[in-house]
Amino acid sequence: MAKPDRCLSAAKILTRRGVLFTGATALPFMLAGCESALPRGQDGVFPPTYADGDAARFEAALQPAAPALYYVTAPDCTWCTWWHTSYQPGFERSAARSKLRFVTLHQSTLKGGTGKDEAWPLNLRWVRDRLQRDKRPDGKPVTSYSPAWALVRGTDYLAGASGISGWESVMWPAIQRETGST
Repeated sequence: MAKPDRCLSAAKILTRRGVLFTGATALPFMLAGCESALPRGQDGVFPPTYADGDAARFEAALQPAAPALYYVTAPDCTWCTWWHTSYQPGFERSAARSKLRFVTLHQSTLKGGTGKDEAWPLNLRWVRDRLQRDKRPDGKPVTSYSPAWALVRGTDYLAGASGISGWESVMWPAIQRETGST
């Protein structure tokens, strides 16, 4: 049985934006045996992480029709760690970031892809379902890979991508186009 304090530490890392990847290499080991200690909602979903600080102030001033970017990650995702350290800082400083909502969706592991119910609140499963219909060049669903992103405006699905190459070739250009920040 896992030590409760280890499970609590893992749960804190999992639910705090910006700290998620601090212990990314150790987190899978911390999570082992901790499933019952992780903070899930009544629907079994890990709570999404929303913007905080300056980003939250930008988002609060956005029009209701502003686009939203959903990012799916897991603590055992090496590519997510790479995106977080190599691409997210530039994204956060970009003009495009101040024109869209950014929501991180968490899951406990990448096993099974990024389309698992535990990452997607019921009100966002339509986004996940649409993301699953998108295919990568190899013909597999976008949700077979990680990290994954979905860009939506209201109830309109705009773009979906996964992996670092998907960020570079699909998602970042779609974000720039939709926010007028080319």
